Amino acid sequence: MNINKTNIERGMFIELRYKKTRKHIPDNVKLFDTYYVLVLDIRKEPGDNKTFLHALDLNEINPTVLKTIIKPFPITRRKFAEKGFNGIRFDTSAKSIYETKISKYITTSAKNSYRTFNFKGGIMSTKILNYKIKDNQ
Repeated sequence: MNINKTNIERGMFIELRYKKTRKHIPDNVKLFDTYYVLVLDIRKEPGDNKTFLHALDLNEINPTVLKTIIKPFPITRRKFAEKGFNGIRFDTSAKSIYETKISKYITTSAKNSYRTFNFKGGIMSTKILNYKIKDNQ
């Protein structure tokens, strides 16, 4: 289901279509890409006018590892457009969550799972995902 990016919240599972915003992109790199992510935080950087979405790329993490990562966090059911969607409730900053709860479970092959997206310039479209979380608690 499509969701306006201004309605995205921490702990949501979303699909986003992203346009790379770097000035110099090599010819062999795709300009657009689709990501399936767990949103850790959305914030404006100090001293900068840009807003960034911090997330875990679900394509880079084994589902068993993801289950272990999210186990300490409460599962929530969120209402959006009269439908319920699963999410995670994070009570601390993205950096703290990543450093204290997540990084120890990320293997060398999944180190690229932490992503930072330019919220205003790069995110072209977003969809909310009803990610199936089973046997988590």
